[in-house]
Formats: sequence, C-alpha cells, structure tokens
Amino acid sequence: MGERLPRSARLTNAAAFAAVFAHRCVGRSEHLTVSAKPGVPDLGRLGLALSRKVAARAVDRNYMKRVIREAFRCHAMHYAGMDVVVTPRRIFRRGQGKAIEAELMALAGPLANRCLASCKP
Repeated sequence: MGERLPRSARLTNAAAFAAVFAHRCVGRSEHLTVSAKPGVPDLGRLGLALSRKVAARAVDRNYMKRVIREAFRCHAMHYAGMDVVVTPRRIFRRGQGKAIEAELMALAGPLANRCLASCKP
C-alpha cells in the first residue's frame, strides 16, 4: 500500500451511488456485495457503502475501506468501464486482506460479463 486511488476513480456523490444501485447488477461473496453498472469507458470507478451495522468501531471500518480500495487500485483493469459500489456484508479483520482481494477479483469477471453485456445494443 503506497499509492492512492485517484479522485477520478471514485464515485463521489449520491446520484452516482443511486445510479449503480438502480442498475441492479449484483455479485455476492462471503464478505462482499458488489453492485455495478456500465460507466466511463476504460476507467473503473469505486464507491464504498460501509455502515456501523457491519463494523461498529471506526478503526475496523477504516481498515476495511483501505483493504478494498487497495485491492481495487491494484486490479482496476478488471473493472474497467464499470462503476462499482462495494458493500461489505460482515466484518473482516487484519490478516484477511488477501482473502478479501481474492473475493473482489473472483466477482470481477462474472459481474463484467453480466453488466456490460446487458447494455450492449
């Protein structure tokens, strides 16, 4: 972890999050729910929806966000052309970062196939 996820690669307003949730293209794993919709070509954008219900302590929520952002940044080419909102389903702790990264990557292919194919003419 060293570089930051640039602002251009983030979903920053409520309208962008609402558009992704309205598209209803969803993939689920043990720890994550990933919603996606086609977006800017050649650019994957990430949004995080993480509540206190999942992790009560801010320290845990911040760690979870850091792990997800870094996994997305390192593998952004798998999500190119999609706006993605990641919602953790349950808490994950230190030492599970690689497993979470693997879950995020396992969801990338099927999600891209379904979401991008659904909008082609």
